[in-house]
Amino acid sequence: MQKLEKHITNEAKIPEPRASRRPSWRSAFEVVAYLALAVFLLEVLFRIAGVGSQEFMYFDQKLGNKHIPGKEVIWRLEGFSAETLNSHGYRDVEHAVAKPAGIKRVAVLGDSHSEGLQVPLNNTYARRLEASLNGSANKTADKTGYEVINFACSGYSTAQEYVQFSEEVAPYKPDVTVILMHWGNTAANIVDSKNRRNAQPRPYFYLDSEGRLLEDNSIAEWCYKQDAQNEGLIETIGFLKRHSRIYGVLCQTDLALSINERLYSKLRSFIKSASISLQGKDYKAEPPGPVYPPQDSIRVTQKIVMALSKKCAENDSKLVIMLLPDVFGVSAKFSKDLTDLSSQHNFGLLDLSDAFKKHPNPNDVFLRVHLSSQGHKFVADTLHAFLQQKNYLQ
Repeated sequence: MQKLEKHITNEAKIPEPRASRRPSWRSAFEVVAYLALAVFLLEVLFRIAGVGSQEFMYFDQKLGNKHIPGKEVIWRLEGFSAETLNSHGYRDVEHAVAKPAGIKRVAVLGDSHSEGLQVPLNNTYARRLEASLNGSANKTADKTGYEVINFACSGYSTAQEYVQFSEEVAPYKPDVTVILMHWGNTAANIVDSKNRRNAQPRPYFYLDSEGRLLEDNSIAEWCYKQDAQNEGLIETIGFLKRHSRIYGVLCQTDLALSINERLYSKLRSFIKSASISLQGKDYKAEPPGPVYPPQDSIRVTQKIVMALSKKCAENDSKLVIMLLPDVFGVSAKFSKDLTDLSSQHNFGLLDLSDAFKKHPNPNDVFLRVHLSSQGHKFVADTLHAFLQQKNYLQ
């Protein structure tokens, strides 16, 4: 009995074979593979859900920012649209740069009101105007065809549109150039010399001591040099903007929280300030640029319009300044000043306020801030009548 117990005890002490140890590289590889799979599935999910595709701008040294060519944009912030920008980055159908024989062209410049992401592409006033112009031509047996090309981009100022005309619009040889403006555009045409660091990177203008209009593109150039020092990071962000829905969702979340959550906004500002402090003295310095006295945004805007009218005339294009309806009555003087300028410098002025007041359902013209589909139709119809009355496309 004692021998049997001793034998059992000895058997119990026999060590079990040790499990083979997994290589650390294999564990790391599996973690990376699982993360890649999770990212891929999340990208697919966001793509199916149609979210994360509202990042569609990239930095441009001359214009400040431009649309990403061929980028799919699904817009939900106000209204709804889901289209792909054309191969030149415009929110429009494709147009050849060379103007076909027998075609009259209208170029549309402006900001988000003309870009019209809040409505489907075919509902924008640019597309509606082209359809109505060609429809009228067919009814009158006019052999002339019409193209309306939309160069508008969210956030563009009159200063940017002036630069854009030479850089992008003039090669299309438009017969008429239409710019939709509103009183708020004027402030973005000048830069506060005491707060250059926080200014948007884009072209600005100022008047020198002799009243000459001069361009100040120093902030965009400074930002371009800063980006050149972080080329790898900038290229990565550009890739994510073009291809990643996850990046788009994160950007939209950041924007929503910055606007609606005060604590988040303060924390974000603190992190930005701390980051600038860590960059060193050179990065914290104000962007260099020309020295000039404080500017009057209205006077500068008027000079830009005058210069743009001259530039259009040099390119055989008739300038038409179209003013957004003044719902709150804050821009009466601005409208009057532009009316006086239009007669002095031979450009067309269409103030939509009068037509807006006569609209049978004025509340249907706007969504919240931007034009509704009915609003775009209202603008297209009013502009069409104005162009016919003035014989600008004859």
